[in-house]
Amino acid sequence: MLKLGLFLIGARSFAASAHYALMGGVLLFACGFLGVIVPDDQGVRIGLAILGLGLATRACVYVGGLVLHSGLTVATLILSLLFLLVSLVWMAAPVIGARPAAVALAVAFTIDGLSRLPLIALVRFERWRDGVLLASGELLLAWVLASEWLIPAYKSLALLSGISLSVSGHSLLRLALLMHNGGPFGSLHDFLTGDLRSWHREIPKGRRPECEKQSASLAVRLYIWTPKFAVAGSTSWPLVDRYLMTFGEGGKPSAGHAALGIDSDLYLSHWPVSEISAGIRDLPHVFYSGRNKDMPGLFPPSYAFECDDWIPADQCIEFRTRNADAVRAYWNAYRQNTAYNITDRNCSIVVANALELALEGHLRTRHPWLQLARLLVHPALWQASYLRSRAHHMCWTPGLVLDYANLLKQVVEPSGRAASSLSAVRTR
Repeated sequence: MLKLGLFLIGARSFAASAHYALMGGVLLFACGFLGVIVPDDQGVRIGLAILGLGLATRACVYVGGLVLHSGLTVATLILSLLFLLVSLVWMAAPVIGARPAAVALAVAFTIDGLSRLPLIALVRFERWRDGVLLASGELLLAWVLASEWLIPAYKSLALLSGISLSVSGHSLLRLALLMHNGGPFGSLHDFLTGDLRSWHREIPKGRRPECEKQSASLAVRLYIWTPKFAVAGSTSWPLVDRYLMTFGEGGKPSAGHAALGIDSDLYLSHWPVSEISAGIRDLPHVFYSGRNKDMPGLFPPSYAFECDDWIPADQCIEFRTRNADAVRAYWNAYRQNTAYNITDRNCSIVVANALELALEGHLRTRHPWLQLARLLVHPALWQASYLRSRAHHMCWTPGLVLDYANLLKQVVEPSGRAASSLSAVRTR
Protein backbone atom coordinates (compact mmCIF):
# COMPACT_ATOMS: atom_id res chain seq x y z
CA MET A 1 0.00 0.00 0.00
CA LEU A 2 2.76 2.45 0.95
CA LYS A 3 4.69 1.55 -2.21
CA LEU A 4 1.69 2.19 -4.44
CA GLY A 5 1.10 5.56 -2.79
CA LEU A 6 4.75 6.57 -3.27
CA PHE A 7 4.60 5.39 -6.89
CA LEU A 8 1.50 7.44 -7.72
CA ILE A 9 3.12 10.56 -6.25
CA GLY A 10 6.33 9.89 -8.16
CA ALA A 11 10.06 10.36 -7.68
CA ARG A 12 10.12 13.99 -8.82
CA SER A 13 7.90 15.10 -5.94
CA PHE A 14 10.26 13.57 -3.39
CA ALA A 15 13.45 14.94 -4.98
CA ALA A 16 13.70 17.92 -2.67
CA SER A 17 12.89 15.93 0.47
CA ALA A 18 14.60 12.57 -0.10
CA HIS A 19 16.38 12.99 3.22
CA TYR A 20 12.99 12.82 4.94
CA ALA A 21 12.51 9.36 3.42
CA LEU A 22 15.81 8.30 5.00
CA MET A 23 14.90 9.81 8.36
CA GLY A 24 11.38 8.37 8.20
CA GLY A 25 12.68 4.91 7.34
CA VAL A 26 15.07 4.90 10.28
CA LEU A 27 12.34 6.22 12.60
CA LEU A 28 9.81 3.60 11.49
CA PHE A 29 12.39 0.85 11.93
CA ALA A 30 13.06 2.09 15.47
CA CYS A 31 9.32 2.24 16.25
CA GLY A 32 8.90 -1.23 14.79
CA PHE A 33 11.65 -2.57 17.03
CA LEU A 34 10.01 -0.95 20.04
CA GLY A 35 6.71 -2.52 19.04
CA VAL A 36 8.33 -5.96 19.08
CA ILE A 37 10.02 -5.59 22.47
CA VAL A 38 7.39 -3.47 24.26
CA PRO A 39 6.38 -5.23 27.51
CA ASP A 40 2.68 -4.38 27.20
CA ASP A 41 0.58 -3.29 24.25
CA GLN A 42 -2.02 -1.19 26.07
CA GLY A 43 -0.63 2.00 24.56
CA VAL A 44 -0.51 0.36 21.14
CA ARG A 45 -4.17 -0.63 21.50
CA ILE A 46 -5.18 2.93 22.35
CA GLY A 47 -3.27 4.26 19.33
CA LEU A 48 -4.83 1.65 17.08
CA ALA A 49 -8.27 2.50 18.45
CA ILE A 50 -7.85 6.13 17.40
CA LEU A 51 -6.58 5.07 13.97
CA GLY A 52 -9.35 2.47 13.64
CA LEU A 53 -12.04 5.06 14.41
CA GLY A 54 -10.78 7.29 11.63
CA LEU A 55 -10.45 4.44 9.12
CA ALA A 56 -13.88 3.02 9.97
CA THR A 57 -15.47 6.42 9.44
CA ARG A 58 -13.62 6.80 6.15
CA ALA A 59 -14.71 3.31 5.04
CA CYS A 60 -18.40 3.99 5.81
CA VAL A 61 -18.32 7.24 3.84
CA TYR A 62 -16.54 5.47 0.98
CA VAL A 63 -19.01 2.55 0.78
CA GLY A 64 -21.94 4.96 1.08
CA GLY A 65 -20.63 6.90 -1.90
CA LEU A 66 -20.30 3.73 -3.97
CA VAL A 67 -23.85 2.66 -3.13
CA LEU A 68 -25.16 6.14 -3.93
CA HIS A 69 -23.52 6.12 -7.35
CA SER A 70 -24.26 2.44 -8.10
CA GLY A 71 -20.56 1.64 -8.23
CA LEU A 72 -20.45 -1.25 -5.77
CA THR A 73 -19.15 -4.55 -7.20
CA VAL A 74 -18.75 -7.88 -5.42
CA ALA A 75 -14.99 -7.46 -5.08
CA THR A 76 -15.30 -3.86 -3.89
CA LEU A 77 -17.93 -4.87 -1.33
CA ILE A 78 -15.82 -7.74 0.03
CA LEU A 79 -12.65 -5.65 0.24
CA SER A 80 -14.55 -2.74 1.80
CA LEU A 81 -16.02 -5.04 4.46
CA LEU A 82 -12.56 -6.46 5.21
CA PHE A 83 -11.18 -2.93 5.49
CA LEU A 84 -14.05 -2.00 7.82
CA LEU A 85 -13.59 -5.18 9.88
CA VAL A 86 -9.90 -4.49 10.48
CA SER A 87 -10.74 -0.89 11.41
CA LEU A 88 -13.40 -2.03 13.89
CA VAL A 89 -11.04 -4.58 15.46
CA TRP A 90 -8.45 -1.86 15.97
CA MET A 91 -11.05 0.53 17.31
CA ALA A 92 -12.42 -2.02 19.79
CA ALA A 93 -9.04 -3.33 20.95
CA PRO A 94 -8.96 -1.41 24.28
CA VAL A 95 -12.48 -2.67 25.10
CA ILE A 96 -12.45 -6.29 23.93
CA GLY A 97 -8.87 -6.89 24.99
CA ALA A 98 -5.89 -8.31 23.14
CA ARG A 99 -7.06 -11.92 22.92
CA PRO A 100 -10.26 -11.39 20.85
CA ALA A 101 -8.46 -8.89 18.64
CA ALA A 102 -5.63 -11.37 18.03
CA VAL A 103 -8.09 -14.15 17.17
CA ALA A 104 -9.99 -11.89 14.75
CA LEU A 105 -6.76 -10.99 12.96
CA ALA A 106 -5.69 -14.65 12.95
CA VAL A 107 -8.94 -15.57 11.19
CA ALA A 108 -8.35 -12.85 8.57
CA PHE A 109 -4.76 -14.04 7.96
CA THR A 110 -5.93 -17.66 7.71
CA ILE A 111 -8.62 -16.88 5.14
CA ASP A 112 -6.22 -14.81 3.07
CA GLY A 113 -3.38 -17.36 3.20
CA LEU A 114 -5.59 -20.35 2.42
CA SER A 115 -7.23 -18.56 -0.51
CA ARG A 116 -3.84 -17.73 -2.06
CA LEU A 117 -2.47 -21.29 -2.05
CA PRO A 118 -4.99 -22.77 -4.56
CA LEU A 119 -4.35 -19.88 -6.96
CA ILE A 120 -0.59 -20.41 -6.75
CA ALA A 121 -1.12 -24.14 -7.35
CA LEU A 122 -3.36 -23.37 -10.33
CA VAL A 123 -0.85 -21.09 -12.08
CA ARG A 124 2.48 -22.52 -10.84
CA PHE A 125 4.49 -19.53 -12.04
CA GLU A 126 8.26 -19.58 -12.21
CA ARG A 127 8.84 -18.55 -8.57
CA TRP A 128 5.77 -20.28 -7.16
CA ARG A 129 7.77 -21.59 -4.20
CA ASP A 130 8.32 -18.01 -3.03
CA GLY A 131 4.57 -17.44 -3.24
CA VAL A 132 3.90 -20.58 -1.21
CA LEU A 133 6.48 -19.42 1.33
CA LEU A 134 4.77 -16.04 1.72
CA ALA A 135 1.30 -17.62 2.09
CA SER A 136 2.68 -20.18 4.55
CA GLY A 137 4.26 -17.39 6.57
CA GLU A 138 0.87 -15.73 6.75
CA LEU A 139 -0.69 -18.96 8.03
CA LEU A 140 2.11 -19.40 10.55
CA LEU A 141 1.54 -15.88 11.84
CA ALA A 142 -2.18 -16.64 12.15
CA TRP A 143 -1.42 -19.77 14.16
CA VAL A 144 0.97 -17.87 16.45
CA LEU A 145 -1.70 -15.23 17.11
CA ALA A 146 -4.47 -17.76 17.77
CA SER A 147 -2.48 -20.22 19.87
CA GLU A 148 -0.29 -17.68 21.73
CA TRP A 149 2.68 -19.86 20.87
CA LEU A 150 5.84 -17.86 21.64
CA ILE A 151 3.87 -14.60 21.62
CA PRO A 152 1.37 -13.94 24.45
CA ALA A 153 -1.93 -12.34 23.43
CA TYR A 154 -1.19 -9.05 25.18
CA LYS A 155 1.80 -8.52 22.87
CA SER A 156 0.18 -9.63 19.62
CA LEU A 157 -1.03 -6.23 18.42
CA ALA A 158 2.26 -4.62 19.38
CA LEU A 159 4.10 -7.31 17.39
CA LEU A 160 1.94 -6.80 14.31
CA SER A 161 2.31 -3.04 14.55
CA GLY A 162 6.07 -3.45 14.88
CA ILE A 163 6.27 -5.68 11.82
CA SER A 164 4.11 -3.28 9.79
CA LEU A 165 6.20 -0.27 10.80
CA SER A 166 9.44 -2.11 9.99
CA VAL A 167 8.19 -3.06 6.51
CA SER A 168 7.14 0.55 5.91
CA GLY A 169 10.53 1.74 7.14
CA HIS A 170 12.24 -0.60 4.70
CA SER A 171 10.16 0.85 1.84
CA LEU A 172 11.13 4.41 2.76
CA LEU A 173 14.81 3.47 2.99
CA ARG A 174 14.60 1.89 -0.47
CA LEU A 175 12.96 5.06 -1.77
CA ALA A 176 15.77 7.16 -0.32
CA LEU A 177 18.36 4.88 -1.99
CA LEU A 178 16.57 5.03 -5.35
CA MET A 179 16.36 8.81 -5.15
CA HIS A 180 20.07 8.96 -4.39
CA ASN A 181 20.97 6.72 -7.36
CA GLY A 182 18.36 7.71 -9.92
CA GLY A 183 17.47 11.29 -9.11
CA PRO A 184 14.08 12.89 -9.72
CA PHE A 185 13.66 11.29 -13.15
CA GLY A 186 14.24 7.71 -12.05
CA SER A 187 11.27 5.36 -12.41
CA LEU A 188 9.81 3.79 -9.28
CA HIS A 189 8.23 0.88 -11.15
CA ASP A 190 10.87 -1.65 -10.05
CA PHE A 191 10.40 -0.35 -6.51
CA LEU A 192 6.66 -1.05 -6.81
CA THR A 193 6.72 -4.43 -8.53
CA GLY A 194 9.45 -6.49 -6.90
CA ASP A 195 10.71 -9.65 -8.61
CA LEU A 196 8.14 -12.32 -7.73
CA ARG A 197 6.90 -12.38 -11.34
CA SER A 198 8.77 -11.84 -14.60
CA TRP A 199 6.16 -9.55 -16.17
CA HIS A 200 8.27 -6.42 -15.99
CA ARG A 201 11.41 -7.43 -17.87
CA GLU A 202 10.42 -5.34 -20.91
CA ILE A 203 10.00 -2.16 -18.89
CA PRO A 204 13.05 0.07 -19.53
CA LYS A 205 15.27 0.38 -16.47
CA GLY A 206 16.74 3.47 -14.90
CA ARG A 207 15.66 6.91 -16.01
CA ARG A 208 12.23 6.89 -17.54
CA PRO A 209 11.61 8.85 -20.73
CA GLU A 210 9.63 11.54 -18.99
CA CYS A 211 8.72 14.30 -21.41
CA GLU A 212 8.97 17.64 -19.63
CA LYS A 213 8.21 19.46 -22.89
CA GLN A 214 4.85 17.71 -23.16
CA SER A 215 2.59 20.23 -21.41
CA ALA A 216 -0.79 18.78 -22.42
CA SER A 217 -1.92 15.51 -20.93
CA LEU A 218 -3.16 12.79 -23.25
CA ALA A 219 -6.25 10.61 -22.94
CA VAL A 220 -5.80 7.02 -21.81
CA ARG A 221 -8.65 4.65 -22.60
CA LEU A 222 -8.78 1.24 -20.97
CA TYR A 223 -11.03 -1.22 -22.81
CA ILE A 224 -12.32 -4.35 -21.09
CA TRP A 225 -14.24 -7.26 -22.59
CA THR A 226 -15.54 -9.10 -19.51
CA PRO A 227 -15.71 -12.92 -19.89
CA LYS A 228 -19.52 -13.15 -19.56
CA PHE A 229 -20.03 -10.43 -22.16
CA ALA A 230 -17.54 -11.90 -24.62
CA VAL A 231 -19.29 -15.25 -25.10
CA ALA A 232 -22.95 -16.00 -25.80
CA GLY A 233 -25.03 -18.17 -23.46
CA SER A 234 -22.43 -18.25 -20.69
CA THR A 235 -23.13 -20.17 -17.50
CA SER A 236 -22.90 -18.45 -14.14
CA TRP A 237 -19.92 -19.29 -11.95
CA PRO A 238 -19.77 -16.59 -9.24
CA LEU A 239 -16.33 -14.92 -9.04
CA VAL A 240 -14.87 -17.52 -11.45
CA ASP A 241 -16.61 -15.94 -14.45
CA ARG A 242 -15.57 -12.50 -13.23
CA TYR A 243 -11.89 -13.12 -12.56
CA LEU A 244 -10.91 -16.29 -14.44
CA MET A 245 -13.00 -17.70 -17.25
CA THR A 246 -16.56 -18.51 -18.24
CA PHE A 247 -18.01 -21.08 -20.63
CA GLY A 248 -20.67 -20.40 -23.24
CA GLU A 249 -22.73 -22.50 -25.59
CA GLY A 250 -21.10 -25.79 -26.45
CA GLY A 251 -18.55 -25.31 -23.69
CA LYS A 252 -16.75 -22.52 -25.54
CA PRO A 253 -14.35 -20.82 -23.07
CA SER A 254 -13.86 -17.09 -22.68
CA ALA A 255 -11.37 -15.29 -20.44
CA GLY A 256 -12.33 -11.87 -21.81
CA HIS A 257 -9.86 -9.34 -23.10
CA ALA A 258 -8.18 -6.06 -22.15
CA ALA A 259 -6.58 -3.34 -24.27
CA LEU A 260 -5.31 0.18 -23.75
CA GLY A 261 -5.08 3.14 -26.09
CA ILE A 262 -3.33 6.50 -25.65
CA ASP A 263 -4.40 9.34 -27.90
CA SER A 264 -4.80 8.06 -31.45
CA ASP A 265 -1.41 6.54 -32.29
CA LEU A 266 -0.64 4.12 -29.45
CA TYR A 267 -2.69 0.97 -28.91
CA LEU A 268 -1.66 -1.96 -26.69
CA SER A 269 -3.37 -5.31 -27.22
CA HIS A 270 -2.15 -8.90 -27.30
CA TRP A 271 -4.05 -11.91 -28.62
CA PRO A 272 -3.17 -15.57 -29.24
CA VAL A 273 -3.17 -16.42 -32.93
CA SER A 274 -5.39 -19.46 -32.32
CA GLU A 275 -8.33 -19.58 -29.93
CA ILE A 276 -7.79 -21.56 -26.73
CA SER A 277 -10.08 -24.57 -26.49
CA ALA A 278 -10.69 -25.96 -23.01
CA GLY A 279 -13.39 -27.14 -20.61
CA ILE A 280 -13.91 -26.50 -16.94
CA ARG A 281 -11.88 -29.61 -16.11
CA ASP A 282 -8.96 -28.30 -18.15
CA LEU A 283 -8.46 -25.14 -16.05
CA PRO A 284 -5.36 -26.46 -14.19
CA HIS A 285 -3.75 -27.27 -17.56
CA VAL A 286 -4.84 -24.02 -19.24
CA PHE A 287 -3.65 -21.71 -16.46
CA TYR A 288 -0.26 -23.34 -15.99
CA SER A 289 2.28 -20.60 -16.79
CA GLY A 290 5.27 -22.70 -17.86
CA ARG A 291 7.28 -21.64 -20.88
CA ASN A 292 6.09 -24.74 -22.71
CA LYS A 293 2.62 -23.14 -22.71
CA ASP A 294 3.80 -20.21 -24.85
CA MET A 295 1.95 -19.88 -28.15
CA PRO A 296 2.17 -17.52 -31.14
CA GLY A 297 0.55 -14.16 -30.50
CA LEU A 298 -0.45 -11.08 -32.47
CA PHE A 299 -0.91 -7.38 -31.79
CA PRO A 300 -4.17 -5.83 -33.07
CA PRO A 301 -3.40 -2.35 -34.42
CA SER A 302 -6.41 -0.42 -33.09
CA TYR A 303 -9.64 -0.58 -31.13
CA ALA A 304 -11.62 -0.11 -34.34
CA PHE A 305 -9.91 -3.20 -35.79
CA GLU A 306 -10.88 -5.26 -32.72
CA CYS A 307 -14.48 -4.05 -32.93
CA ASP A 308 -14.69 -5.05 -36.59
CA ASP A 309 -12.92 -8.36 -36.04
CA TRP A 310 -14.81 -9.28 -32.85
CA ILE A 311 -17.15 -7.09 -30.76
CA PRO A 312 -16.87 -3.70 -28.98
CA ALA A 313 -15.72 -3.71 -25.37
CA ASP A 314 -18.43 -3.60 -22.72
CA GLN A 315 -16.38 -1.51 -20.28
CA CYS A 316 -14.28 1.61 -20.84
CA ILE A 317 -12.39 3.71 -18.29
CA GLU A 318 -10.61 6.95 -19.12
CA PHE A 319 -7.57 8.53 -17.47
CA ARG A 320 -5.17 11.33 -18.36
CA THR A 321 -1.40 10.90 -18.59
CA ARG A 322 1.79 12.81 -19.26
CA ASN A 323 3.84 9.59 -19.45
CA ALA A 324 2.98 8.49 -22.98
CA ASP A 325 6.68 8.18 -23.86
CA ALA A 326 7.27 5.72 -21.00
CA VAL A 327 4.35 3.59 -22.15
CA ARG A 328 5.55 3.72 -25.76
CA ALA A 329 9.07 2.63 -24.77
CA TYR A 330 7.60 -0.32 -22.85
CA TRP A 331 5.34 -1.31 -25.75
CA ASN A 332 8.17 -1.13 -28.29
CA ALA A 333 10.26 -3.47 -26.12
CA TYR A 334 7.34 -5.83 -25.44
CA ARG A 335 6.49 -6.23 -29.14
CA GLN A 336 9.91 -7.67 -29.90
CA ASN A 337 8.54 -11.02 -28.70
CA THR A 338 5.14 -12.13 -30.01
CA ALA A 339 4.79 -15.11 -27.65
CA TYR A 340 1.49 -15.31 -25.74
CA ASN A 341 1.05 -17.12 -22.42
CA ILE A 342 -2.37 -17.06 -20.79
CA THR A 343 -1.05 -16.47 -17.25
CA ASP A 344 2.44 -15.06 -17.78
CA ARG A 345 2.27 -12.93 -20.94
CA ASN A 346 -1.30 -11.98 -21.73
CA CYS A 347 -3.34 -8.92 -22.67
CA SER A 348 -4.20 -8.03 -19.07
CA ILE A 349 -0.57 -8.10 -17.95
CA VAL A 350 0.34 -5.72 -20.78
CA VAL A 351 -2.50 -3.36 -19.85
CA ALA A 352 -1.77 -3.43 -16.10
CA ASN A 353 1.91 -2.57 -16.70
CA ALA A 354 1.05 0.17 -19.18
CA LEU A 355 -1.61 1.67 -16.92
CA GLU A 356 0.82 1.85 -14.02
CA LEU A 357 3.48 3.48 -16.19
CA ALA A 358 0.89 5.99 -17.41
CA LEU A 359 -0.10 6.87 -13.84
CA GLU A 360 3.36 7.06 -12.30
CA GLY A 361 3.71 10.49 -10.72
CA HIS A 362 0.10 11.35 -11.55
CA LEU A 363 -0.39 12.82 -8.06
CA ARG A 364 2.77 14.94 -8.28
CA THR A 365 2.72 17.74 -5.74
CA ARG A 366 4.92 20.23 -3.91
CA HIS A 367 3.82 18.64 -0.63
CA PRO A 368 4.40 14.91 -1.20
CA TRP A 369 4.35 13.81 2.43
CA LEU A 370 0.98 15.44 3.05
CA GLN A 371 -0.30 13.84 -0.14
CA LEU A 372 1.02 10.47 1.04
CA ALA A 373 -0.74 10.83 4.40
CA ARG A 374 -4.03 11.46 2.57
CA LEU A 375 -3.52 8.42 0.35
CA LEU A 376 -2.77 6.07 3.24
CA VAL A 377 -6.26 6.58 4.68
CA HIS A 378 -8.00 6.15 1.32
CA PRO A 379 -9.83 2.78 1.26
CA ALA A 380 -9.48 2.53 -2.52
CA LEU A 381 -5.66 2.58 -2.24
CA TRP A 382 -5.76 -0.27 0.29
CA GLN A 383 -8.04 -2.27 -1.97
CA ALA A 384 -5.99 -1.59 -5.09
CA SER A 385 -2.82 -2.75 -3.31
CA TYR A 386 -4.57 -5.91 -2.17
CA LEU A 387 -5.86 -6.71 -5.66
CA ARG A 388 -2.38 -6.13 -7.02
CA SER A 389 -0.87 -8.62 -4.56
CA ARG A 390 -3.57 -11.12 -5.55
CA ALA A 391 -2.74 -10.72 -9.21
CA HIS A 392 0.94 -11.37 -8.52
CA HIS A 393 0.06 -14.68 -6.87
CA MET A 394 -2.12 -15.68 -9.82
CA CYS A 395 -2.11 -13.46 -12.91
CA TRP A 396 -3.75 -10.32 -14.20
CA THR A 397 -7.12 -11.04 -15.81
CA PRO A 398 -9.60 -8.62 -17.44
CA GLY A 399 -11.81 -8.71 -14.34
CA LEU A 400 -8.92 -7.94 -11.99
CA VAL A 401 -7.63 -5.16 -14.25
CA LEU A 402 -11.13 -3.66 -14.43
CA ASP A 403 -11.51 -3.53 -10.64
CA TYR A 404 -7.91 -2.35 -10.18
CA ALA A 405 -8.38 0.45 -12.71
CA ASN A 406 -11.66 1.53 -11.13
CA LEU A 407 -9.95 1.76 -7.73
CA LEU A 408 -7.00 3.71 -9.17
CA LYS A 409 -9.50 6.03 -10.86
CA GLN A 410 -11.00 6.85 -7.47
CA VAL A 411 -7.53 7.62 -6.11
CA VAL A 412 -5.94 9.65 -8.91
CA GLU A 413 -8.96 11.31 -10.52
CA PRO A 414 -11.70 11.48 -7.88
CA SER A 415 -14.97 13.30 -8.39
CA GLY A 416 -15.85 16.26 -6.25
CA ARG A 417 -17.98 14.09 -3.97
CA ALA A 418 -17.06 12.59 -0.62
CA ALA A 419 -16.47 9.21 -2.26
CA SER A 420 -15.66 8.53 -5.89
CA SER A 421 -18.00 6.44 -7.96
CA LEU A 422 -16.90 3.67 -10.28
CA SER A 423 -16.17 5.07 -13.71
CA ALA A 424 -16.68 2.00 -15.89
CA VAL A 425 -19.50 2.49 -18.40
CA ARG A 426 -21.31 0.27 -20.85
CA THR A 427 -20.42 0.92 -24.46
CA ARG A 428 -23.07 -1.25 -26.00
